[in-house]
Amino acid sequence: MKSPQHIQIEGIENDKSLLDRPDVQKELYSQTGSQQIYPDKYVLGVIRNFYEDTQLPFELDYIFQMNNTTIYELTKVTIRGCINNQTKFHTKLWQGYNHLAIIEFDRKSPKIFDVLKPYNERERWDPVLVLCKSNDSERCKESIRNGLDKHEEFMKENNYERWKVLKQEEEEYKRKNK
Repeated sequence: MKSPQHIQIEGIENDKSLLDRPDVQKELYSQTGSQQIYPDKYVLGVIRNFYEDTQLPFELDYIFQMNNTTIYELTKVTIRGCINNQTKFHTKLWQGYNHLAIIEFDRKSPKIFDVLKPYNERERWDPVLVLCKSNDSERCKESIRNGLDKHEEFMKENNYERWKVLKQEEEEYKRKNK
């Protein structure tokens, strides 16, 4: 069975000046039917796409923390566009690629986003958020848990020394961030 489709948000970009670019504004005006962009309704997030190649805009409605799936929020999220290398603006997500995505909320940014750090300040064990559709959320959570478990088993069996180092780093991170 094909694994459920989802998008991981690994970090954010605090500089929202990219929303002021004429090409970005023209596309947002076209998609929303509005001549006003409210920056507090947008987040620029570094995402990894696990959907098939997808034309934007694209709506999702469920957000959860990857490392603690009991922390979640139901809210409408629309991915409006992407900027690659801070130069090329486009309205397509390519499967498996990282993108700097323009993410819009139906209200201001949800509290769950407060756990994200700026991408360039991110540490290995910092929280990652997952976006998916609510009707697929349980399958998505299970698939991610199974994938993480399989990866850990693989590392433990095939690269035990590296696995020990990663476990120590993870425990140290948890102690430091309690």
